[in-house]
Amino acid sequence: TIAHILDVRPSEIIFFFFSTEANNLAIFGLLAKLPNGTLPHIVTSNIEHASVLEVCKHLEETKKAEVTYVEVETNGIVDPRKIKKALKQNTILVSVMYANNEIGTIQPIPEIAKEIRHFNKINSTNVYFHTDATQAINYLPINVEKLGVDLMSWNSAKIYGPKGVGALYVRRGTPVSKIMFG
Repeated sequence: TIAHILDVRPSEIIFFFFSTEANNLAIFGLLAKLPNGTLPHIVTSNIEHASVLEVCKHLEETKKAEVTYVEVETNGIVDPRKIKKALKQNTILVSVMYANNEIGTIQPIPEIAKEIRHFNKINSTNVYFHTDATQAINYLPINVEKLGVDLMSWNSAKIYGPKGVGALYVRRGTPVSKIMFG
């Protein structure tokens, strides 16, 4: 049902207990697929949910990634040009929340995706784009093709579904590895 709503393959949906776990897999799972010795770069905004910001801070503290926190404008919106300016050759991920849970701003996800695609094309890189759509899922368009995202997380409780069900869309070909074993 979820795959049908998003117009994706069922194999591109992974279920979790909460969207926090989905956000964690989007970041840690992508890093787990990198070759050893590579210091990856992540770009995010300064108003992300703690489940993204805390992971980024942890990665910085443990020297497992370099992170650029793009400041939002005074209206709470991320300027896609600032995202583009923050991209580097070693950037592997951009993570920007679709709708902010505290101030209610809606980020220009398709425009950010366009900047990332352009950067990838001219630099022969693979920067992946994640959005936490937890607050947007019931109110905004969620077609992943139109949004241009590679990874999208959400929580069913926000769409009147059962509590304790989160999910992550992972576009086919996006290198995400499991992060829990046993």
